[in-house]
Amino acid sequence: MHRGGESQPHRRQRDLRQPRQRIIVTQSDAQKAKNPQVFPVGNGVLSNRIYGNTGLGIDLGGEGYTANSYRSSPSQSDDPRPEPANKINYGQNHPDLLFANIEGVDSRPSYIEGSINGWPFRDIRIEVYLVNDTELSNPQGKTLIGWSNVRTDMYGGAGFEIASTEPLQAGQWITATATDVDLISEESNTSEFSTVLPVGIRRKHYQESQFVVNLTSAGIPLHWRAARRHFR
Repeated sequence: MHRGGESQPHRRQRDLRQPRQRIIVTQSDAQKAKNPQVFPVGNGVLSNRIYGNTGLGIDLGGEGYTANSYRSSPSQSDDPRPEPANKINYGQNHPDLLFANIEGVDSRPSYIEGSINGWPFRDIRIEVYLVNDTELSNPQGKTLIGWSNVRTDMYGGAGFEIASTEPLQAGQWITATATDVDLISEESNTSEFSTVLPVGIRRKHYQESQFVVNLTSAGIPLHWRAARRHFR
């Protein structure tokens, strides 16, 4: 793991409290030369303030944004997490943020809705952050505004609704991380920051008939009539 040019030992839990500095997790040159198929794991990044950087706040691999990886069908989605790891931090997916309400709308305080899809029967800590409007293309987390612990089901999925510790207003943006917390080994693996979500815009929701509606940031609906709820 590289942080500000400093090389950290492989496979060790981190509690990185220094604000602002972005975090890049990579294989060391020595590890690549010895065994390029051994990937760093156990890199937990929790309750930090990361902002003011030109790159991603958390970069797994040092090559920029890593898209989430999903199994191709429900029959494959109950595979356990691979051992040993075949990706950095086991390829931990970031959360999919769906909606953050404006304070007072529907007579409710601010909350955030979303989902996570990954390995089945895993304990995941979701953390939600406010994002500077100058860092939307390189998500970072300046202010922690909510968190929750969820457990994925047999398909690796879990939904969440998190109360915000701050009232949210139109014009604000949020992001989130997911951390796989192993209660036995006490090892944590944190994802990159999710793509940002504007407060007050519902990105995706499910109708009663499993008719999936996606809304772009501009509010344009995209429809998939034959979609299934387990695909997120």
